[in-house]
Amino acid sequence: MDKITGFLRAEDAAATVDWVVLVTAVIVMTMGIFMIVTQALYENAAESISDKVLEARS
Repeated sequence: MDKITGFLRAEDAAATVDWVVLVTAVIVMTMGIFMIVTQALYENAAESISDKVLEARS
């Protein structure tokens, strides 16, 4: 029990928590940006393919 209370009182514990929160936020933002970019790319590709198919049918 003394080790746990010692860890919680130490300054290193707060710094570790700060880094974990910071890294998690960066990962979540990166995933969000990746999803937005890939969705836009897929939509543009689908529109381009659709246009070419319609041109070929005409």
